[in-house]
Amino acid sequence: IRAGDTSAIVGLRSDANVLNEIAKQPLVAASLCDVRNPQDAAVLALGDLTKAGLPAQVRRCAAYSLRAMHTPNTLPILAALLDADAVDLRYEGVLGLASFANALPMQTRTNLASMEFTQATSKGPFTTEDTLLHSPTEPEFRQDEMKYVGFWKAWWAVHQSQLSR
Repeated sequence: IRAGDTSAIVGLRSDANVLNEIAKQPLVAASLCDVRNPQDAAVLALGDLTKAGLPAQVRRCAAYSLRAMHTPNTLPILAALLDADAVDLRYEGVLGLASFANALPMQTRTNLASMEFTQATSKGPFTTEDTLLHSPTEPEFRQDEMKYVGFWKAWWAVHQSQLSR
């Protein structure tokens, strides 16, 4: 899973018994947080793993992986997370959309240690002063969640047609 093997991630999606076992083993569930496989099948499987009713740790790590990748094919799932039933999933949706709009690099183990994943090398075609201002830290998000969720819902409504496949 940690290596991003598509078949392993897709297999998780369809095996409730394995998901329940993973939920009992935090280190295994946390391996989902390290997935950086932007292939459509892996992204869709991660999206399915964010659904209500699944173990919370599985949902959080799947959302975190999608946020860290923030590739165009993750955007519809990240936008859907803005309506999730858990605040941490809504936060991942906001940060994923913000990371894409602000042209941040995909988060990897290498750039995590240096924090380089938080610095764009140049402005992207969707970067604006507003997108930069609406990229909150977690405490900022928790203080005014609706401000950020509302902004990114509106941003997605404007850009969805050009960014969805």
